[in-house]
Amino acid sequence: MEQTHEDGSGKLTWDRTECAKQIGVSVRTLDRMVAEKRIPVLMVRSKKLFLPESIRAWMQESQENKEGRR
Repeated sequence: MEQTHEDGSGKLTWDRTECAKQIGVSVRTLDRMVAEKRIPVLMVRSKKLFLPESIRAWMQESQENKEGRR
């Protein structure tokens, strides 16, 4: 059984493939972003997991920073 948030908003974590799909980049690009510490990641042993709420906040912050530079 897949765990979901209490509010029914979906998975608790995304793997690399799901995160890449959600943000619209390739897995290779996502791996590069992780290596460059440009995106929040949760390491569980050697597995990279992404918290959807952290990724959404990161995307919002990135958008606000981009708009602030105009």
